[in-house]
Amino acid sequence: PPSMLFEGPRLSAKASAALELGRVLSCANGAAWNCSCPDCARHRSLSHPDMLLFGPKNLWQEAAAGAELLSRSPGTASRYFFVRAVRKLTRRFDAALYADEEGRLSKALPLVRSLLEGSDACLPGSSTDDEAAKEAHKLLSTYGKLHELLPDSTPVFQIRAMEAWARQTPMGRAKIVILEHADRMLDASRNALLKILEEAPPRTTFVLTSSRRQALIPTI
Repeated sequence: PPSMLFEGPRLSAKASAALELGRVLSCANGAAWNCSCPDCARHRSLSHPDMLLFGPKNLWQEAAAGAELLSRSPGTASRYFFVRAVRKLTRRFDAALYADEEGRLSKALPLVRSLLEGSDACLPGSSTDDEAAKEAHKLLSTYGKLHELLPDSTPVFQIRAMEAWARQTPMGRAKIVILEHADRMLDASRNALLKILEEAPPRTTFVLTSSRRQALIPTI
């Protein structure tokens, strides 16, 4: 279906399931867990241009746990855990979500750049385990500053920017839009979202996540 709601209690991996769905939809090789195609590689590092991720969320604990994991249990899995924790935050400041609202990004962009450069150094094969762990702990201060700039709810300008992005042709096989905590939208955002869900463009999949299904308006 073009639109889905992933519902479950807090920390039940709703966003992880949505991100994995995006990888599966993009892969042309059967989407095996260890597929090495370029699309799967980009989705694993949350750098695929056909994925949009937004919505309010407290991500600090995940990033801190990822940095600690790199020190305690170095390896490919811990590197990806930390990098993905960082990029779950930086993706919320994608330029596509701030179309015609670039001024709102002025404070965030230097922090986003620092986090992206630092997280690149933590990817598998990019540095030694000790170097990756040191870089991860060093990034936590910058991460905290960017985290403070996250909106408390999904603003309507982001819904409208997302709609324009979703109607553009994907770079690959399919686009995926992931909106976390969809129950925390204001009325204007809900109404704007309803329009694109009713007229979903081809090759674009929408996933909304929520721990409070009853808080979503019935039309959505």
